Amino acid sequence: MRLASCLALLWALGAGCQPRSAAAGDDPNRAPVIGNVSFNPAKFVRACEPVEICVSASDPDGDPLTVAWQRLDEAAPLDGPTVTRSDASGNTLTECARFLPRRAAAYQLEVRVSDTPPRRRGVVLRDSLKFPLYAAEGTRPCP
Repeated sequence: MRLASCLALLWALGAGCQPRSAAAGDDPNRAPVIGNVSFNPAKFVRACEPVEICVSASDPDGDPLTVAWQRLDEAAPLDGPTVTRSDASGNTLTECARFLPRRAAAYQLEVRVSDTPPRRRGVVLRDSLKFPLYAAEGTRPCP
């Protein structure tokens, strides 16, 4: 019973029971989130057949976003990325890039999405996703 009385008194006085309120300008930056990666025509293609890969990401703070595409291996020649489309709407960005696998191989790629927060909110944060792109033997020569 004593513990309950003490807790009730602390609650009534507000001693340590209130959450810390954020000071003005103490608005922490939150990382962007990759929501979707799509492949057109597919993740499985033939050598010398172009593929368009699109990433959609959003930022919970509404910060501007940038996309970086990277190849993680050097197993076989791969042309790209060539950005074909970049659409920003609200806090969401969709960017598409064209790749052309020149040989049959399993290519390892990564896409990174970074935000650009106002200086008052601190450092740039990012989300990334690693994924494969598979190319089988082609039926036509590469351009």
